[in-house]
Amino acid sequence: MTTTDDALRGTVALATGASGGIGRATALTPAGRGAAVAITARRAERLTEPAARV
Repeated sequence: MTTTDDALRGTVALATGASGGIGRATALTPAGRGAAVAITARRAERLTEPAARV
């Protein structure tokens, strides 16, 4: 997640369960490579930090 490149620029990803664990990593990885990422979770209040990073 520390590497930033444009490999996924112009693509869109959807990550479910993005408030923690594997879902969070699934959201942040493509975002770090340039994708636009939509995130969802059961606990919306826990999406604040991941949302700021995607």
